[in-house]
Amino acid sequence: MMEEKHVMINGKNVFITKKGAGEPIVFLHGGPGGDIHLFPTHFPKHFLCST
Repeated sequence: MMEEKHVMINGKNVFITKKGAGEPIVFLHGGPGGDIHLFPTHFPKHFLCST
């Protein structure tokens, strides 16, 4: 299951996507078009992935 939402971080509105369960891991993409769908599929099986 994937969750998408806006959160406030240091006074800035940031859109995040969460997928998976377990220990959290954060992916920071380097440009437009990079999202959780481009990461290997095994990460969400073992971690709570946030982009």
